[in-house]
Amino acid sequence: TTMAKNSITRRWSAATSALVILFSTFLLFASNDRYILVEGFNSLMIRPVFTFHSALPSSLTTQRMKATKLSAVAKRQKAIFDGAEFISIASFLISEDGSMSRSGEEGGVDVMPQMRAGYMTIVTGTTEEDGERVIGFERPSSSSEKEEKVDGEEFVSLGDGTFVYRDSMAVLPKKISDADAISTAAAALCGVHCAMSRDEDEGEDEGQNEDSEKESHKVVVLGGGDYACFTARALSKLGAEVYLVTTRPMALKDTPLNPLRNSKVNTMSPVIGDEELGFSEYIGKFDCVIDAVGDEAKLSQVTDLKDGVVKSQSDGVASKLNRDNGCKRYISTVTKSQRLVLEEGLFFARDPVIKYQQKVEKSSDFSCFSRMDPPLNFGPSTLQKLFDNGIIFPAGSNENGKHANKGAFVRGWSFPDYTELEVWPRDSSGSAPVRFGFPGLEELTVEKEVERIMGRAGLAQAETKPPKKQTNPHVVIIEGLPDITEEIASKKRDSVLFISASYCRMCRTISPAFNRLARISNEEYKDGILFAKANTAKRPGKQLALSLHVESVPTFILFKDGEQYGSPLGIPKLPSKKLDLALEYLRTGKEWDSDVFKEDEENSSKRTKLQ
Repeated sequence: TTMAKNSITRRWSAATSALVILFSTFLLFASNDRYILVEGFNSLMIRPVFTFHSALPSSLTTQRMKATKLSAVAKRQKAIFDGAEFISIASFLISEDGSMSRSGEEGGVDVMPQMRAGYMTIVTGTTEEDGERVIGFERPSSSSEKEEKVDGEEFVSLGDGTFVYRDSMAVLPKKISDADAISTAAAALCGVHCAMSRDEDEGEDEGQNEDSEKESHKVVVLGGGDYACFTARALSKLGAEVYLVTTRPMALKDTPLNPLRNSKVNTMSPVIGDEELGFSEYIGKFDCVIDAVGDEAKLSQVTDLKDGVVKSQSDGVASKLNRDNGCKRYISTVTKSQRLVLEEGLFFARDPVIKYQQKVEKSSDFSCFSRMDPPLNFGPSTLQKLFDNGIIFPAGSNENGKHANKGAFVRGWSFPDYTELEVWPRDSSGSAPVRFGFPGLEELTVEKEVERIMGRAGLAQAETKPPKKQTNPHVVIIEGLPDITEEIASKKRDSVLFISASYCRMCRTISPAFNRLARISNEEYKDGILFAKANTAKRPGKQLALSLHVESVPTFILFKDGEQYGSPLGIPKLPSKKLDLALEYLRTGKEWDSDVFKEDEENSSKRTKLQ
């Protein structure tokens, strides 16, 4: 009987232990919290450190806590950035602080790394100061042990020698998991923070309130995928006026499936209106472009990181957008995986993409990557505001699959983004097709000629076109920038250009008077001044107006020896003493007097803003 009772007791104890282990295992995988081992009641129990430890018997908790020093770091992951996205972030950091590293370390930190990629280490945990649950970007280990132990203004300690940059930190709401918080921080870095930050030299008044500054910040997001929609919603919540351009029908319809339905984001297709305008022409002035599906500035091809700064701000496509639209930065979030798929095609890129992603995510040696420090003030100005507004980029949204349990992760590619780029309309009017809305190669070439006209570049030859039919023998019709080169610049003509629009009633009213002025000048003065007209209603005319910085019509622009002479004249009616005086200056070659030709507010208010 005694042996039977002992056998039953052992079986009962084994069954109980098995149930405890199963239940504990369930808790382990059901939560993102840290766990400790607690010995008691002749069994081994697993309890979470931060969430459930208060439920333990006080004597048991005290006994184990005193015996084990706990780390406050809950999760640590390396976020890897590659492709054009890496260049966009690196160029922002270099232009913001002069380097990708705050520590001033030597050894070529700003030199293009072997892997053409960079990384930041993101950690979550609780602070030793007040026990808050936070997220931040880890500061690299210092050679100075004393410095690592200092919890000063710049760094905050999470214990176990882990320090994070104070201005990279954000307090985590309880409902946001560690994995989702890290994913959001990595996703917001390029498309959100780099697009929202402004240059210090803009000279904004200190007394200007925050709301008025946000209202003036205008951003264009290209693409309709998960990452693009997250970026657009985040920027909108931060106060930017956001325009999202996409070919995806769902993002353009007011349906429950539209991810931007309840946001203030303006959505539009690449071809806008009956006049078939591109986004740059339709929107006009904007501060930044975030391209989530393409890399029109060829950032991924730069061989020097500082060349990426030039490419993203003042060269090629970026230069044209800056001049015509006031765009200060072009950002591409295209990854290396996306680029491989675009270059190799879906079928041939599959294996190289998988091998590359596995190689970087499982790497144990990050010496061939650039270590980057977070942007200044990233935590309070961007990340904290996103968390407070519930804007999250879940860990499962990564194109490369869920990365909650990875030590390092990199963004991948998605088939919808690939197809969106493939179906995006192409502008074939130039020498090489480009995505509709961007300046083509021909436009960029002509832009250099316009710079010469305005006295800022050397002579450049432009291709001539077959002569156009002119309906008025005294007035030449200018259709776009190439006509400026052909009719005025290349011939070094003195000219007065009347810029109008078909929807401008005032322009239609003074047009006969301008024709009469041209006839009288040619018949009486015979001074060789060319009188020309340009209509800005269509695409070439609108590009001309943007290049010459014309915002309202009617406007008159003078040229002397093929170069722009004086400043644009806003004249609401003809005859005009001001235009007559300007023509006298042009004939005699007198030095232009800006005070004499300064536009008064009354005339400015009468003119029509370009659409």
